[in-house]
Amino acid sequence: LAHGHLNPDLYFHGEHGNPYMDAFTNPYFGGRHGHGLPIPDLYPGGRRGNPYPDAHATPAHQRLACEELFAFSLGVSLRRAGRMARRGQLVATSPELRERLRSFLPFRLTGAQRTAFKEIVEDLTSGRVMHRLLQGDVGSGKTLVAFLAMAMVAETGGQAALLVPTEVLARQHAATFSRILGDQAGRMELLLGPMKAAAKRAALARIASGQASYVVGTHALFQESVAFSRLQLVVVDEQHRFGVRQREALKEKGLDPHWLVMSATPIPRSLALALFGDLEQSVLDELPPGRQPITSRLLEPDHAERAWELVERELQAGHQAFVISPAIDPQDETKVPLRDIQAMEGLLHAQFPGVPIAVVHGRLKADELALRMDAFVQGEARILLATTVVEVGVDVPNATVMVVDHAERFGLSQLHQLRGRVGRGAARSQFIMLSASETERLRVLTETQDGFRIAQKDLELRGPGEFFGTRQAGLPRFQAADLVRDRKLLLTCKEAAEKALARGLTEPQKDWLKQEQARLKLAEIS
Repeated sequence: LAHGHLNPDLYFHGEHGNPYMDAFTNPYFGGRHGHGLPIPDLYPGGRRGNPYPDAHATPAHQRLACEELFAFSLGVSLRRAGRMARRGQLVATSPELRERLRSFLPFRLTGAQRTAFKEIVEDLTSGRVMHRLLQGDVGSGKTLVAFLAMAMVAETGGQAALLVPTEVLARQHAATFSRILGDQAGRMELLLGPMKAAAKRAALARIASGQASYVVGTHALFQESVAFSRLQLVVVDEQHRFGVRQREALKEKGLDPHWLVMSATPIPRSLALALFGDLEQSVLDELPPGRQPITSRLLEPDHAERAWELVERELQAGHQAFVISPAIDPQDETKVPLRDIQAMEGLLHAQFPGVPIAVVHGRLKADELALRMDAFVQGEARILLATTVVEVGVDVPNATVMVVDHAERFGLSQLHQLRGRVGRGAARSQFIMLSASETERLRVLTETQDGFRIAQKDLELRGPGEFFGTRQAGLPRFQAADLVRDRKLLLTCKEAAEKALARGLTEPQKDWLKQEQARLKLAEIS
């Protein structure tokens, strides 16, 4: 059995009742029944002739998939039960405090935001350690909900830290929080890897003394030199791929804070269960009022002139534009010629002579990257030519058009996330994909702006391993089960696992589960 395919010998034995299949039984699946699960009989009897046309439909394969998903679900349920039993820092609250927190914001929360904040408040005041996933569509206001959670901790004497994947995003969040906090912005600290020694010493001292109630930073937050006074909440951007090692680093410092994980894009339910199955979940399923719909178009490169004409019109109207390039260098491993960011810069200067253009990518030094991004945010640069370094968090309401070159090089969810960089102001916005291939796949973006539908389609097309753009290390290593094909079975196994756990585990069942956890690498999950 490898990569989800049963070999012929295993198929033969499973079909004809050979005792060899007994090696695949376990303490939960004795006989023909198992905890309310749809478990196929390994010995169907009487079946002869040609194999099943689809190897995944054989009783043997379905049985193995069921075992894997049940073992996975049991492991997740056990971790969740263990977490629920742990005592956490109690955060005090009151209706007056919650109203004061909302008064920080310049506008009313949506119903979904209010519900999510209420769920977070219940966690923080429960006496248990919070582990919650906050997800929602692009522009649904996850950051504001996270800020309210941080403010609740900060306003009652604790410290809250926001961990983000890039320095660009860290600076953006720090600027947003400073605007919201107003005359209390001095209580916020930004901690980055590359900082001047004096500035870093001052930041570390303010964090250690508790003067900094709000801390925003990258992986630098986990350096040995960082000491918190009273850390009660850590908010994590999921794309950071925050792992067990970083969590243990905080525990070694004697800290066991509450955790709120934010997902940059919607995650299909089956994948959310696989990656974050032991977390409570809050979903923001509505957008703030007043958001303008974004018109999305797919153009072949031969018709790119239409895209540049549209950019010209937006620039003439006083707006700004994003142009996204998939590559920094001209090298390309495919047969399709790939225009790199330098070639695109030359094209843009020829198309828009005299227009200030800022070019950003991941190889720039942090200070230079920040300067160029700030030039665009302040309106000094009219066009931002970038790689996907702008995929998350960049907020420029005056930007009304984005052109993505070689759109076929991006996943659907990644394109949807990029699209979310425009449409943030009062003016209508345009999103244009240039591509000569994979047009059927890309057309999904022109048909819907529902991030959950797009995410499900992306998962079906690319599989769970590549859903986030790079291979996701936290996924369980299933061999028979498939998170797309078997998503209904996963939900059934989740319910059955919770019932089995409520009845209690026998010693043989514990031994079997331990072996399965090691094989599926369950310790890496969330």
